[in-house]
Amino acid sequence: MKRHVGLFCGLFCSAALVLLLPLLVATSAQAAETHLPTRLALKYAEWTDPSPAANDAFGCSVAVSGTTAVVGVPNKAVNGLTGAGTAYVYVRSASGWTRQAKLTAGDAAADDYFGLSVAVSGNTAVVGAYGKTVNGFTIAGAVYVFTRSGSTWKQQAKLTADDAAHFDDFGLSVAISGDTIVVGAGDKAANSLADAGAAYVFTRSGSNWSQKAELIPSDAAAYDQFGWSVAISGHSVVVGAENKTANSVSASGVVYVFTGSGSSWTQQTELTAADPKANAAFGRFVALAGDTVVIGAPTYNMGSLGWAGAAYVFVRSGATWSQQAKLISPNPIAMGQFGSSVAVSGESALVGASTESVGALAGAGKAYLFCRSGTSWTRQLSLSAPDPAASDLFGSAVGLAGTTALVGADNKTVSTAAAAGAAYAFQLPPTVTKLAPAAGKHGAIVSITGSDFGTKRGTSYVEFGATKATTYVSWSNTRIKCRVPATTKVGTLNITVTTSAGTSNTESFKVKG
Repeated sequence: MKRHVGLFCGLFCSAALVLLLPLLVATSAQAAETHLPTRLALKYAEWTDPSPAANDAFGCSVAVSGTTAVVGVPNKAVNGLTGAGTAYVYVRSASGWTRQAKLTAGDAAADDYFGLSVAVSGNTAVVGAYGKTVNGFTIAGAVYVFTRSGSTWKQQAKLTADDAAHFDDFGLSVAISGDTIVVGAGDKAANSLADAGAAYVFTRSGSNWSQKAELIPSDAAAYDQFGWSVAISGHSVVVGAENKTANSVSASGVVYVFTGSGSSWTQQTELTAADPKANAAFGRFVALAGDTVVIGAPTYNMGSLGWAGAAYVFVRSGATWSQQAKLISPNPIAMGQFGSSVAVSGESALVGASTESVGALAGAGKAYLFCRSGTSWTRQLSLSAPDPAASDLFGSAVGLAGTTALVGADNKTVSTAAAAGAAYAFQLPPTVTKLAPAAGKHGAIVSITGSDFGTKRGTSYVEFGATKATTYVSWSNTRIKCRVPATTKVGTLNITVTTSAGTSNTESFKVKG
């Protein structure tokens, strides 16, 4: 069945200008309230297609690695070919973000929908074109690999499944880690089971890519849609099967974990929600970093709030996975679709809620940043577009790497082009999650734990109330040790960390007399 890609992106994926964006402050559903200084602002870049057209769906997919970002535009007409699709590469320097390249398939054709999925790792970008006809098989799908030399990008490979067939949707999802690519084919008839789905692993040797494995779960069933989402980190792959019946709950969804290398991949476990709900779409979106998986369930019903959505965090110890947290919106609403996109980097997770309201603007969309301290997750930031409008679907795609958060709004009207789409790159401030001790006298050493402090202090600093620390014992990206300034007033005050990216949230510290 041929999809309408504009609807697909909006509901199921649910020259840069640098300005200051006031933050929307939200409290955490799982932990204590996080306070943000009133002076805090985020730098951001807003991107749109150089020649926007109606229904382009710019921002339907986004990905970021270091200082390189990729944005998919699957409905874009290329050389008169409707729906051929394209993708753009952006790079960040000290002066901000600039567009570096426009990527298109070497054999572009109408209705390929190149750009429906994107991934990037270092100098390699991967773009899915699930609508591609392959060897006469309609919508079999293909994936294109591009590599960068200097500032020039060239197509290195076109990947297709060894067993391509009609309506496989190969390229519906893509992920890359180093020289390994994983591709989802969510509608593949695996083991003769209609729409059971499959995922494929490809590895690179030199400049050559080859298929090494086809992943099919041990309990595959018709219409599971295994491969709707994929993620990879090191030697682990996770694959979502959003329509899988789990624990006798119809279409509640399952996520599978595989481990291995090269052509040897083994199913390690199945992940299911501790509170499975029918038709929750658990696994429609997945993200993986090390031993942490974040899973979106955007159509999870929260009581009477249909499709309010949720996201789940699972962690691995040895070979055992367990649910660590369930993340929800601070203000859940019916049809909010919290979990309509997910990303994870280090101790931070970004969750899109593409159809939540911003004020009175229904469907403008939001995204939420959560940070982990120990085993607890705290909501740190609530993001919305600087120029929100109803039905933008901000949060339909998200990406996260270090201090960069990417958010797609693929239904945004640009100029007069409805649903042309936009994407936003936010520079995130540092986050403070813990103080040890939480009280001390002048001269006492305080250990500040958090993220994105920077590997070197440079011009960054810690403030105790309005007094800057002058003596630093150590400084790393996740921990600072400094002494309580001798001139600090006795009593309870707030500690903050300020870097070039902005000022952190506050944590209370008591200065003893």
